[in-house]
Amino acid sequence: MKESKIRKLLYIALAIFIGSTVVVLSSSKLKAATEPVELVKGITETEGIPDSFKASAKEQLILDVDFWDQKRDQIMFEGNEWRYINFTTDEMKGGKPQLLGDVVAMKTGARTSYNLTQDMFKQWYDTVPGKSVHIKGQLPLEKNVRNGITYYELDRTGTNNYFYALDEELFVGETGKATADAFSTKRTADGNVLKNHHWTMRAQTKFTFVGGEVFEFSGDDDVWVYVGTNPDEGKRILNLGGLHPQESGSVAFNHDGSITNTSYMNIPNFQPLHTDDRAGTGVAKTITDVLPNNGGPLEVGQTYYLTIFYAERHTNQSNFKMSTSLELDAYDVMKRGTLTDDGNYVDYEVEVRNDENYKPITIQKVADYMNLGEAYANSGGFVPFKETANGPGVQLQYAFVQSNGQAGTYRNAYVAGAANDATAFMLSQPIQLLGKSQAGERTNDASDIVIFRYQHVVTEEEKTHGEFYNKFSVRTLNDPSSDQAIISTGEVDIQIPRVQVYKEVAAYDESKRFVDHAFATTTENHPLSLLLGEKVLYKITLKNTKDASATVAFQDILHVPGVENNITDVLLDVDGTPLSLSITNGFTPIIVEKGRDVSFYYVSSPSVLGEEINTARIENVDEKTVVDLDHAEKSVYVKVDAPTFTLTKAVAAYNEKESPVNHQFTTFDNGNPIPNTVVGVPKGMKAIFRVDITNVSELDGTVKVTDVYGVAGGQEDIGAKLVDALGGSIVMEHGELTIPGGNTASLYYITDALDAAKDDSGTTYINTVTIENMTYPGDENNGEDSYTAQAQVTAKIQPALEVQKFVAQYDKDMELTDHAFGENLQLEHKAEAAYKILIQNVGQGEAEFTFAKDVLEGLAYGPNGKAVAMDAMKVYQNGQEIDLAEVSSFTVKSTTPITMYYVDDTELLGNVDAEAYRNSFAIETDHVVQEEDKQATVDFTVKAQASFDVQKQVALFSEDTPMEYADKVDANIGDTVIFKIEVTNTSDVDGRYNLIDVLNKQGIVSKLLNEDMQIAYPDGNAVNIAIATGASHTYFYKMDEIAYNNGEILNEVMVEDSDSENTVKDEAKVVVDPYLVYDVHYYVLDGDKFDEAKTVKVHVDQRFILYDQLELVAPMKKLDTGYNWKLHSVYFVEDGKEVAFKQDDGAIITHKNKLFNVYYEPQQKPTPLPSVDPPVMLPSIAPPVALPSVATGDKVNIGILISMFGVAIIYLVARSSRKGKEE
Repeated sequence: MKESKIRKLLYIALAIFIGSTVVVLSSSKLKAATEPVELVKGITETEGIPDSFKASAKEQLILDVDFWDQKRDQIMFEGNEWRYINFTTDEMKGGKPQLLGDVVAMKTGARTSYNLTQDMFKQWYDTVPGKSVHIKGQLPLEKNVRNGITYYELDRTGTNNYFYALDEELFVGETGKATADAFSTKRTADGNVLKNHHWTMRAQTKFTFVGGEVFEFSGDDDVWVYVGTNPDEGKRILNLGGLHPQESGSVAFNHDGSITNTSYMNIPNFQPLHTDDRAGTGVAKTITDVLPNNGGPLEVGQTYYLTIFYAERHTNQSNFKMSTSLELDAYDVMKRGTLTDDGNYVDYEVEVRNDENYKPITIQKVADYMNLGEAYANSGGFVPFKETANGPGVQLQYAFVQSNGQAGTYRNAYVAGAANDATAFMLSQPIQLLGKSQAGERTNDASDIVIFRYQHVVTEEEKTHGEFYNKFSVRTLNDPSSDQAIISTGEVDIQIPRVQVYKEVAAYDESKRFVDHAFATTTENHPLSLLLGEKVLYKITLKNTKDASATVAFQDILHVPGVENNITDVLLDVDGTPLSLSITNGFTPIIVEKGRDVSFYYVSSPSVLGEEINTARIENVDEKTVVDLDHAEKSVYVKVDAPTFTLTKAVAAYNEKESPVNHQFTTFDNGNPIPNTVVGVPKGMKAIFRVDITNVSELDGTVKVTDVYGVAGGQEDIGAKLVDALGGSIVMEHGELTIPGGNTASLYYITDALDAAKDDSGTTYINTVTIENMTYPGDENNGEDSYTAQAQVTAKIQPALEVQKFVAQYDKDMELTDHAFGENLQLEHKAEAAYKILIQNVGQGEAEFTFAKDVLEGLAYGPNGKAVAMDAMKVYQNGQEIDLAEVSSFTVKSTTPITMYYVDDTELLGNVDAEAYRNSFAIETDHVVQEEDKQATVDFTVKAQASFDVQKQVALFSEDTPMEYADKVDANIGDTVIFKIEVTNTSDVDGRYNLIDVLNKQGIVSKLLNEDMQIAYPDGNAVNIAIATGASHTYFYKMDEIAYNNGEILNEVMVEDSDSENTVKDEAKVVVDPYLVYDVHYYVLDGDKFDEAKTVKVHVDQRFILYDQLELVAPMKKLDTGYNWKLHSVYFVEDGKEVAFKQDDGAIITHKNKLFNVYYEPQQKPTPLPSVDPPVMLPSIAPPVALPSVATGDKVNIGILISMFGVAIIYLVARSSRKGKEE
């Protein structure tokens, strides 16, 4: 026997030993086929039901009901109370509706009340001797198709069609009618016919929920409808309780399993107990928690109980109308499936139960549909049951359930092949199920239940998938002579146990429970990093993803560098308790219950640097369990680390102009320069050393640094003199430095000036650094704990050239040598540059050089720059000018530097942002310390200055004629003027400007309009406005109905260069006529005739203040007739309506005349009209009241009654006109 089989047998034996459950098949197990049978394809089906099962719905559906004839008691039955009252809960218990409380005070009119108890209410739907009698009956529901949907309905409503159930044999039969007639007294109904009005009814049936069905009811009196998963419990879905005339309610069964309820008392929000009016509004309310005990929504394909309670309690009508599209079931089909221990077979059983009373049904056809998955899918097919005893296929058997509840003898059943015709799936011998007796009991052994069974061979595809679905369909005939078929189905989902393994890891914290750790899945490339000495917590989880228990062989392996350990037997449970699992051949059997997870833990204390791997794997123990190959083995990775470091040393000649980090260092490794060259520094110069300490681990670490410097035998500790990359001091406590994982710390030391021997050998200076790993002391397995590195520099007597460069803006009127040279200067736009170059020998001896190049980099010169011609070059040494025609190279001693001057005739272009330029000069020489010493650069900028022009003008506004703008315009009060600003960039560079606009000392930038007459700067922020060279920007400001404003409106504008302090200004004025001139027309009454019309011009220069009951109203004015008039009363005429201004109490009143817009103090008054007598001034009033506005051109009619030496009537017409116009 193979080892693998032996091992699996050992697993099974051990599993049984440790308590696993073994399923033992019954002795009646079918003999299985040796090979899986292919499912039948090629027949059209919907939801797993063959087309040949389909037949037209029967014309009538009989619903069995229970009636209780009740005695009239003047309270519950025939009392004229409880109108529209809710007194039941939303739950049915024990097969009965429940009272809303143990005791409910029921209203019985205005005078008395009645207490109803729970026990009294239960009697409504129970037999109580002397109070009620039980009668079995039925409700015949007729088929009615509306809009393609089949409804079953009973409509007994309205006159001559009332629902007097106990008076009709149609509902209770002859015996039931006689029982009711003998028990209770009938009462008068419509038409003086005696009818039974006091009875209750209970109807219960089952339905299979599809979604989209409806249930509707209309009637009187009480109606309650419940839905539940068993016959004794239910959730109320319709409430029409209380004594009332005919009322309606409906229930819509929604596709998502919720219901939408409409009635005058909606659930679950109950209305108050006592009311004589309708308790609700009849609005729709959707309920998602439809099933009792918070059972949630309905599920498609499931069978539920529908229970209806009804009470007829009052004369003189009885209405009952019920309509539903629910699929009401006459019998149940229930399917079960059991997977055998070896996982190769499924034993299926199907129970068919007849729930009808005294009504046999005949099973005509059966079919069984299968597909992969947990629910119906159209990718499956039908099981090929045997057609004959010797034919191929799967053997189907059946047996009747006996009175003791056990199945009797099984017989073979044969089923016609799945041809698409009327004989498809037909049983060779129909099976009849008798109905229950009236008492609900079985009458013989072959009565109301039959069980079908067969065995299915599990295919490899089904094992791999892990689950498959079955639907067993039954087609019955209630009347064998007709084709009115009823179809019902039973479903089952077979799940093959499928186990997966998962692995996780976390850094272990002893203060936490295992489950409180933050576990993660790690990979080889992304391990969990731990410091050596820390602990790690591993978690292993076995998941059973199917609804069936499973047994697997399990092991857990811990890999550390060079060692592999099986730690299965030392795993812990969630509380840290050892599980003490037994290991056989490296594995232990583990039982994983259906749909459950099993977790194990292990705490590891790594002691060696490197990678630690924990791997968990599972294997099959028996054929019943499928190990998910994608999850059969899982590993997590931990990287055990300690801070480790590398150390390098470097040196360079020190340049005081550069920060330490910017030097060009030569790096040493173990004391040898890389590349292998001697690092030399001329005598008298300084050197700079660098040490790089790199933490090559991912963990932070601390090192102790020791750094010494000097000539051999004379080194000193320089740890306190180390600086950082920018030259700042470094503070290290006790010489220790902490470096984050993956980072490098660079330390620098700048020497004093180096001395050198007088011969050519020079003097060597050595810098040696040593670091010690303070975080983790190493051992022979885990690396070093200290590191040393060295660098050296030799000081010799040798020349060393240094080049410096400076710039100035060239002035042709100035000597070249007299320019103010410097660095980082700013030159003007289109200027030329003058350069100064200083070449010094900072070493000892003589150094030679020649010119190499001079390049200008900047605007428009591209990436390589532009070669400079170095025009008019002058070279000086020792104060003497060198004749360049006589030399090709230059010699520089330490005491004789060379200074060079020259001009670059390039016209430097700038911009307002200051364009950056760089000039680079280089020499050819062998006498430099470092290669970069051969060249020098100087940086400078060129700034362009934009210039602007601004014009401000004004015009009288007109929409009809072109406007003529000028610097000044004359206008009258009330005119509209418009100002225009034009800003022009008069320079040859783009610029930016700030705009300031002030009108009569108030800023108006936020009101300026652009050329599209839209607000240009709503926020008033007109700064940094870009304007191209030669471009113009135009703005406008419109001022409506101007006021006098002391005779002048001044608008000033200023344009300020955003990049300088330069500004330009301009202004425009509006001169305002300070007066309004009116033509006053009047008539003088001479006797009974009016004199000819007279005219006088009046300048209005003050307010009119009117005093009631006073003679003096206004200053005296001399009319050209020679009369002086005193005004007695004044009337103002507006729009033809004469309005007199006065007050009954005689108080002073003021009137704002409409002769002009704004009150003002004129700067220059017109020549006053002559008067005969000095005018009498008005008494003062504080404050004066401003007059309302009158637009230029408006007319004001004034009628004045004048009395002076007789009676005269003068009619004056005042018309405003502009100053200077006499017409």
